Amino acid sequence: MRLDAYTRAVEVHSPEGVLVRTAVNLSVDLSRRRNREPFAPMGNASSRVIDDSPTPEEMLLSQQRLQIASEALSKLSPKARRILLAQRVYGMTYAEIAQREGLTVAAIEKQIGRSVHFLVQWAKLK
Repeated sequence: MRLDAYTRAVEVHSPEGVLVRTAVNLSVDLSRRRNREPFAPMGNASSRVIDDSPTPEEMLLSQQRLQIASEALSKLSPKARRILLAQRVYGMTYAEIAQREGLTVAAIEKQIGRSVHFLVQWAKLK
């Protein structure tokens, strides 16, 4: 198409020469473009691979938080730890925990409140 438009605008003595010159120029342009772009093009953005895995720093912070939480939980009495984990980890309701532990719902609420308060205060010291 370009060759057609060029030949209409300019008198061409050698169409083969124009074609060769065009190919050389396109090759030089491509080479220059690649030199300016240090990385190969990856196509459209939706085909790019995104690594959602945690960075080493995030993994270290998670391990440290887990260690602190484990230490803090070990400071609770077995009963307080059992009640707190039943609610926070296993998703049991206060009524279910109260029935299992043989306590009132109000006692479970107070125990969880005291445990959470203790854990927050303990974590602040760490």
